[in-house]
Amino acid sequence: MRFYKLLLPIMGTIFALSSVVHAKDIAVIVNKNNPLTQVSQTELSDIYLGQEEVVSSIRLKPIDQNDNQEIRAVFLKKILHMTHEAYINHWNHRLFREGGIPPLLRGDSSEVIRTVKEKQGAIGYVWESEAKGVDGIRVIMTFDSSE
Repeated sequence: MRFYKLLLPIMGTIFALSSVVHAKDIAVIVNKNNPLTQVSQTELSDIYLGQEEVVSSIRLKPIDQNDNQEIRAVFLKKILHMTHEAYINHWNHRLFREGGIPPLLRGDSSEVIRTVKEKQGAIGYVWESEAKGVDGIRVIMTFDSSE
């Protein structure tokens, strides 16, 4: 009987903790030699919309994820406050009316990480768990992907 009195509170705590859903965080990454150590949400938005190209005397090159990646939809919503269609329209307008170079498109997070490692001015976004412990990159911002 004594065993059950001890077990019941422990089991309740385990069940309560297991029911908590943790959203994936998104990490914004740069090359480890990039002097940029942090970026605000506004700056990041400006970088991905082509409105800010140089930060801390470094010409930044944003790296984007492919359309079919869940992370891209989350990034567009949370950072740029845009739908996929609005983002495409923004860049179409910018290219044909104002000029500029859109973010480089990569197929998935592993390609984003590889590109960021190779190019000092590259900046990209990946799931935080994919960036942990990766040599050659540095996380300069994280944000929650949940609503």
